[in-house]
Amino acid sequence: MNEFDQEPMATYRRGFAQKRLSHKDDDPIELYRILDFFETVGLLVNRGYLNEEDVWNEFGAWILNIDADSDMRPNIEYEKQSDPNSYAAYLSLVERVKRIDAAHHGTASQVSKPQLMDFYREELRIVGGTQVRTHGPSAKSSDRPTVPGAWAGSVLEGKAMSDKLSIPNPRQVGVLVVDDADVIRKTLRNFLREEPAIKLLGEASNFSEAISMTAALKPDVILLDLHMPDDRSFNPEFVKANP
Repeated sequence: MNEFDQEPMATYRRGFAQKRLSHKDDDPIELYRILDFFETVGLLVNRGYLNEEDVWNEFGAWILNIDADSDMRPNIEYEKQSDPNSYAAYLSLVERVKRIDAAHHGTASQVSKPQLMDFYREELRIVGGTQVRTHGPSAKSSDRPTVPGAWAGSVLEGKAMSDKLSIPNPRQVGVLVVDDADVIRKTLRNFLREEPAIKLLGEASNFSEAISMTAALKPDVILLDLHMPDDRSFNPEFVKANP
């Protein structure tokens, strides 16, 4: 999730920190840009595209500090009044991160007001390209254990998948993305473009498109959301024929 360290997110983070430290804006627009980012991360975790332990290690500090900022909670509650599903994936992610944090430390981290203000002061120094702080036991991604099956681990660690392959100039792996959510397809598209070993062949927003595109494009890998509006048209034999 390199976007969190790049522009425009770096500017949003600085702006949000400045407003929280000055107490001049109790409904900062930057908060929603940051929440939108973590809403997307939460959706990716829920659908199995990101590993929750990796997310805790990369973003736990941010997620726990925002959650500890009691002055910001009414903004989320207000959004939920107009749409009960607002930031549902983000709130689910918060609970996941708290659970993982408690498992690592015996209890979930308790952020005091002085610690929260120190966190915001540190954010004032963020510039585009600065590596995100890690919340886990090691600040070096190369020291973290690899979690089997974590799709975006190579992206989170900042290493291209081709760097991990043992053969030179590997053939690109053809991938078809199938998901009815625009934000998921967009995020996966950005991930895939960072991987030299992967070629994005196409995107489908339902099972019907997926079946026809698979027959035409012959992808090596299909990133498939099994819960889409036209799931009645889904044939389990499709998965067996395209393992």
